[in-house]
Amino acid sequence: AFRSLANANDAEADYWLGSMYEGGLGVSKNAATAIACYRKAAHAGWRDAELRLGEIYFRGNETLQNFAKAHRWLERAALDGNAVAARKVGTLYAKGWGVKKDPLWAYVWYEIASDEGDDQAPQLRNRLLKAMSESQIARAQALTRKSAPEVFGMADLGSTESAG
Repeated sequence: AFRSLANANDAEADYWLGSMYEGGLGVSKNAATAIACYRKAAHAGWRDAELRLGEIYFRGNETLQNFAKAHRWLERAALDGNAVAARKVGTLYAKGWGVKKDPLWAYVWYEIASDEGDDQAPQLRNRLLKAMSESQIARAQALTRKSAPEVFGMADLGSTESAG
């Protein structure tokens, strides 16, 4: 049933078919097919697929770890309001994995994740403060007080267009 719906370009069906292939649920486990299904669903705007792709590339268990791809997909999911994705984007910026290390943007993403209800983000954000200068902290806090369109108008989000 999922396969016929997926063939009819049903994004939710693509997501669930990807989940089935990822876990070997009723089908042979196949990471490449799972990723292809998730990618199709994500390109159609299915938020859970964006997060799942980001997690797959972040962990590197199902495919080669690729933090740049993880960043692109997690950022899309975060911009769609996913708190876990926002926290993970913050971690990418905090560590410099797949993006230029930037404590200011790490702070902003952790704050967004915290505002969206992620329980781990406040501790990660507060840990960042120890390594940030007063001017960086002031800038980060000023950015978090702005509306999302204002903040993200300043961020380099061009990488989301070519997510792979």
